[in-house]
Order: sequence, then structure tokens, then C-alpha cells
Amino acid sequence: MAEKVLAEEGDTIRTLRLKMNLSQTQLAEKLGTTQAQVARIEKGNVDPQRSTCKRLREVLGISADVLDEMMDRQEKIYQTKAEK
Repeated sequence: MAEKVLAEEGDTIRTLRLKMNLSQTQLAEKLGTTQAQVARIEKGNVDPQRSTCKRLREVLGISADVLDEMMDRQEKIYQTKAEK
């Protein structure tokens, strides 16, 4: 289930990036991360950290509601991992 949500969010991030005519490398520079990390986010292989979520909102114009949903889900994932 979590993998499907991450993949859907990754598709959204990719779509927004392409609408802005940004390469993965250009987006990575704006986010202060690497192209490889952007690729992992877009593929749904990783859930972005809170700081990256905030920068994604700023750079891609993601609404605060969407950002809150991403950060809430991330917090639940971290809690689940901590319980194991």
C-alpha cells in the first residue's frame, strides 16, 4: 500500500517537474539534493524527508494540504519503523 502511494506521489512530482521544464538535475539543485535522490522520489522508492517536502512545495508549487498529507504519511512510516 505504502509503495503505491509513494509511486503515485512520485508520478505527480515528475509531472510537475516536467511542466516546469526542469531536468532531474535542475530540480535536485533547487532542492539541495542529488539527481539520484530525485529519481528515487519520482520512482516511489523513497519517501522524501520533511525538509525536502517543504522545498518541493516551494519549487513545484505543491499546495500546503498535499504537503501536510505527505508529511503525515511520512511520520506514520517512521513510527512504524521505530516500533519494529
